Amino acid sequence: MPLKYTLTFAIFLSLCIPAQAQQKATSKPERPAILLKARAQEHRILLRWAVNQPAAWKLANQYGFMIERYTVLKNGHAYTVKDGVEKVLLTKAPLKPYPLEKWADIMKRSDDAAVIAQGLYGESFTVTGGKQDMATIVNMSNEQEQRFSFSLLAADRNFEAAQMAGWGYVDNTANPDEKYVYRIYTVVPATKMKIDTAGVFIGIKDFQPLPQPKDLYGNFGDKTVMLSWNYRLLKDVYSSYYIERSTDGTHFTKLSDLPVINLNENDARTPSRMFYTDTLQENNQQYYYRVTGLTSFGESGPPSAVTSGSGKQMLAYVPNIKAAGIINESSATLEWEFAKEGETLIDHFELDQSADATQGSYKTINNKIKSVQRKITVNSLMPVNYFIITAVDKNGNKRSSFPYLVQPVDSVPPATPADLTAVIDSAGHVTLKWKDNTEPDLKGYVILKSNLKNEEAAVLNEEPVTIAQFRDSVGLRSLNSKVYYAVMALDQRLNRSKPTPFVEVTKPDKIPPVSPVFKGYDANDGHITLSWINSSSADVATHKLYRKNADSVQAPWILVKEFPGKETAGYTDGQVVNGQTYLYNIVAVDNSNNVSLPAPTLTVTVFTAAVTPAVKNLQAAANRTEKRIEVSWGYNNNEVVEYQVYKAVNKGAVTLWKVVNANIQLLNDTEIFANNNYRYAVRAVLKNGRMSKWTEVKVAY
Repeated sequence: MPLKYTLTFAIFLSLCIPAQAQQKATSKPERPAILLKARAQEHRILLRWAVNQPAAWKLANQYGFMIERYTVLKNGHAYTVKDGVEKVLLTKAPLKPYPLEKWADIMKRSDDAAVIAQGLYGESFTVTGGKQDMATIVNMSNEQEQRFSFSLLAADRNFEAAQMAGWGYVDNTANPDEKYVYRIYTVVPATKMKIDTAGVFIGIKDFQPLPQPKDLYGNFGDKTVMLSWNYRLLKDVYSSYYIERSTDGTHFTKLSDLPVINLNENDARTPSRMFYTDTLQENNQQYYYRVTGLTSFGESGPPSAVTSGSGKQMLAYVPNIKAAGIINESSATLEWEFAKEGETLIDHFELDQSADATQGSYKTINNKIKSVQRKITVNSLMPVNYFIITAVDKNGNKRSSFPYLVQPVDSVPPATPADLTAVIDSAGHVTLKWKDNTEPDLKGYVILKSNLKNEEAAVLNEEPVTIAQFRDSVGLRSLNSKVYYAVMALDQRLNRSKPTPFVEVTKPDKIPPVSPVFKGYDANDGHITLSWINSSSADVATHKLYRKNADSVQAPWILVKEFPGKETAGYTDGQVVNGQTYLYNIVAVDNSNNVSLPAPTLTVTVFTAAVTPAVKNLQAAANRTEKRIEVSWGYNNNEVVEYQVYKAVNKGAVTLWKVVNANIQLLNDTEIFANNNYRYAVRAVLKNGRMSKWTEVKVAY
């Protein structure tokens, strides 16, 4: 006769489908796999497993499971045999569910066994809960998932039934001196489905007595108690719990034959505590509670420590602050209302005050307000006030009103902060300090910053600074050499003081000056006369001219002369020899000892007659139609190897623009902008290293 049951569960069990017994709920698709648990007892090893998907579960039940045991350790040492690790096949045939007729006896003794049998063999699988709407929710799920979920849940509570279903095994042949790896796999053909195997490493010496549940706590209310205990600590030991109650602290009875499970766990979150609410028959009666854990192997652990308490009638009525009247900046009146039905129950009122209404910020300013009183004057107003009135009944129970905001009028800004100072270090870190304001309603400070002296300042901090100090960082490579700071004070009503006078901070100079450029030279009869264009940087302190002999690569650069400021732009070097070739370099040094890049090296050979004429007909023509400046020149000298072309914009520094071959005497400059003046200079470089005289041309675009 076909098996047909309608299963009735407590509501809290009918909601457990997402947990799927040993499988955690997850939003990501999982590969079909076996999940395995093991437990060492004093003389044997217990194994419990489950498949993590309904379709895989159905196939695994059809084809069965095999168990292999590998001996890894013996007497604490690695153990091998001639052919490698010792392997024992514990199952001669695949483990499959017992035939239906063999379930009759255990089904009479266990509802959990009946659930498993129904899941395996029932024609249909329906679930009803304590309320019809809950059963409807469950029955909307796929029937196969219901069979899968409830069967594995029931197997977690009855290890004997789990073994009959082919989901549990007891190894009675385990040796106490050995430790094993157990491997479980299905014999489902890979063509139908690939199901990952499972393994566990365990030995009899791993046996430990079951622990006691920890931190049981009871929060007693009006004919109710909320029990909670540490769930996370033992979540890998106990899968469910029994709740036991006593009225004398000695004789305990289970609240239900069904253990409770945690429905709040998923892959992303493991709750730290488990909760259970019980209804008390009466208040003022002492009740005692304890919890007992149940493992997936049907073992019950020792009970927890006992928690006790009694229910108390709760105050059902809540006071409500209905009005506030401002007397002056420090005083106000508060009025509240309270239901007449609750007047005989209360003992007194309490008044709490906070400046920001955050949790834990309230302070009780009056805890002895008479029960008949409905109005009070407060003389300790802050700039911002939140008040709560609390009714306290004769049992000490409390009910509090919603917070009520009271703000006295305040349009007076705080004083301007004093003694603002600013210090900057070599890395650009700025430390601001000032004298702290003394206003009792001070909220903090606003920091202002400007990169230019007359520029509108920007606010640096989104939230008020609560201490008289602030740190900022500035870029040392930016063009502005100074930065300006000011501070304003802010009170609780967001009134701002006048800003302090701006303090000026000079940045450490990390920017090297613009390089000087050689303009020309004359070399004859033991003298070389050099001319150059000094660096255009405003903070130049000196220019340094260097020389080395070109005949030796290893020859050092020798400082010829140092020229303070920018007054000197030429020099005649008399420490040279006719027929020798020399290299010259010039750099600029600023007031912070930053050194410019060297100018392009000038190579000069001393001849008895060393005047090389400048290029001829240097012209710069603005072609506004083509948006370019055409630079051209002429030079009739077969010794030219290249031309150096220099460029300057307005009063800016002259810099090397291009170096072109000797056959090029025309360039088009397209890197130009309207309403600017441009200068161009060209000089020829000869085969012997000599250069022609410097010549310039100007053009407006």
